[in-house]
Amino acid sequence: MSPSGAAAAAAIFDRRRLTQAREHKGLTKHDLAVKVGVSPAVIGQYEAGATNPSGDVLGRLALALGFSVDFFARGGDKSVSLTDAHFRSLRSTTRAQRRQAITQAIFAAEIAAALEEHIRLPALDLPHYELPPGAHGLAAIEALADQARVDLELGTGPIPHMVRLLESRGVVAVRLRAETERVSAFSCPFRPRPVVVLSTNRDDKARSRMDAAHELAHLLLHHEVDPGSQSMERQANAFAAAFLMPPDAIRPYLPVRLHWQRLVEAKQTWGVSLAALLYRSRTLGVISEAAYRRAIVSLGRHTWEDGTTWRRREPAPLGVPEEPALLHRAAELATTRGFTLEGLAERVRLPLTLVQETIGLEDEAPMVAVQQGPSSLRTVTPPRSELNEEGPCQPAVR
Repeated sequence: MSPSGAAAAAAIFDRRRLTQAREHKGLTKHDLAVKVGVSPAVIGQYEAGATNPSGDVLGRLALALGFSVDFFARGGDKSVSLTDAHFRSLRSTTRAQRRQAITQAIFAAEIAAALEEHIRLPALDLPHYELPPGAHGLAAIEALADQARVDLELGTGPIPHMVRLLESRGVVAVRLRAETERVSAFSCPFRPRPVVVLSTNRDDKARSRMDAAHELAHLLLHHEVDPGSQSMERQANAFAAAFLMPPDAIRPYLPVRLHWQRLVEAKQTWGVSLAALLYRSRTLGVISEAAYRRAIVSLGRHTWEDGTTWRRREPAPLGVPEEPALLHRAAELATTRGFTLEGLAERVRLPLTLVQETIGLEDEAPMVAVQQGPSSLRTVTPPRSELNEEGPCQPAVR
């Protein structure tokens, strides 16, 4: 951008965008100040809105952060605090790691909104449940998990594809790299559609499915409450287990005495880990607390040739984790109407590589956006009858 263009952008500078870009890069204010050649206090003033950078400084900020100058102009509507996102563990992640992760959800939401100007995505269609006051125990959670299966029209059998289930109900799901393995998944209840971020660091399909069910629990149970409490995390864990393994349906698969072959068969049928099956066996009273503890010890004593225990790498892996498809498919449909990833990146003012990573189209060719009227909207609707594991849902196009 020309100096005059940078100066014009500086005049409509959005302080939130600077914070998002800095946190996305995992930089402190001091780190960024060194790169740009100003003091940390000046960066703080920019982010607080006390003053705007000059055109020259804005250009250096953009270069240091890898964003276009246009990104820092007003227009982004997402400003999210740490209390707006559900993280699995607050103790094991730093504030900077959580803030960095949240920027991924913000950008995914903005990309989805831009695609939705031209492609009709599934409407948000999730039931909301309220736990009765004081009824936060297992029985209440089990009842709500059972009701959720009814409301989501899932029956009582294994759920073939958790990520596709989220997407079919209007949730934006993305799988992005996390700087720490501690951030396995999190969710932000944005409107008009929430975002669930799953980490590419989680390469175990069974555990990744549990992550997705855990985040679904937050979206169903914990709306309009402040995230972060250990109580809510325990509720989400219990809900996810009950949702993926309904009591009456899973009982016949759970041996009353430790039997690894039967547990492996249950793992392959239900798409959950051996550890989750053992925990569910204890929760449902199929095995005692003492038997559960012995089983966990046994899981840790079994080792592979490289010394890795079964607890760290279970037998009978289920394959690669489930991949989101909604944004990917929406972008593909958009290209049939003259849109391009380059045009999409320009629309949301994000680096093309970031857009590609978010929607899973890293190798696509650049493009140019074309303005379309409302009547030209095309619909991406993952059919609920096609939530299978063989590949992305074939969306209905109307």
